[in-house]
Amino acid sequence: MASLEQGDVAATNVAEFRTETSEDHDSDWQFNWPKGTERTILSRDPVTGAATFLLQLPPGYHRPEERARAESGDRRFEWHSCHEEIFCLRGEIWFGDHYCMRALGYLNHPPYWVHPADQHSESGVTLLIKNSRRVEFEYGPIPQPWNGREYCHVERGSLEDDPNGVTSLSVDAVPWRSEDGVRVKPLYQFRDGMHTELLRLPPKWRGAAEPDLRREMLFVIDGTLRIGETELAEWGYCSGAGSQLANASTDTGATVIRWHR
Repeated sequence: MASLEQGDVAATNVAEFRTETSEDHDSDWQFNWPKGTERTILSRDPVTGAATFLLQLPPGYHRPEERARAESGDRRFEWHSCHEEIFCLRGEIWFGDHYCMRALGYLNHPPYWVHPADQHSESGVTLLIKNSRRVEFEYGPIPQPWNGREYCHVERGSLEDDPNGVTSLSVDAVPWRSEDGVRVKPLYQFRDGMHTELLRLPPKWRGAAEPDLRREMLFVIDGTLRIGETELAEWGYCSGAGSQLANASTDTGATVIRWHR
């Protein structure tokens, strides 16, 4: 699970990262990303292929083979060995006709977590994705009838059997709680102790030391957040050892995705 961290990234605004396309990319390009897709890698492990990135899928996005299968009644699951965490930032994406993830939506798929392979978006969609390694697809039939509950495609009760995946969650539905003047929405706790949460920092907020933190990663949803000498605006990102918020402040207030261990 540690590879979800992918090393240090100084506070950087999204325009400073390189945006890749199907015609111009530096690393693996997924076969089912069509022309018009854009990927902006925020951090990456070149050995494992683990990455944190923004993915923009164009309006009308679909997977032709999976659409054809669905229309013929031959729907199937996909799963992969990486741990996958996704926020929907804009637009929406359907998983077959079973469910739709809309902004601000969240899913968290442990390794071998099954979900419908037929994914499509009429509006187009922007996703923030963390993968723990390269994505290698496997497929199998969706049992009929299917009760709609996703699961790990491993031996039940094995060490790899993780029942704590999140199929799709509207972040708006998660209640806020207050911690020292900051509003917090806890979203996920990984088996290795890493947490994912949403923070709402009030105007004129200033950070304080958190000596117990081993690592912290931050992604700005809205507002502005100053990290040291750098002011991060929408979709700015940073990652590093210890507390990043200890050196942070905001005059305007900010909504931030926070990962910490």
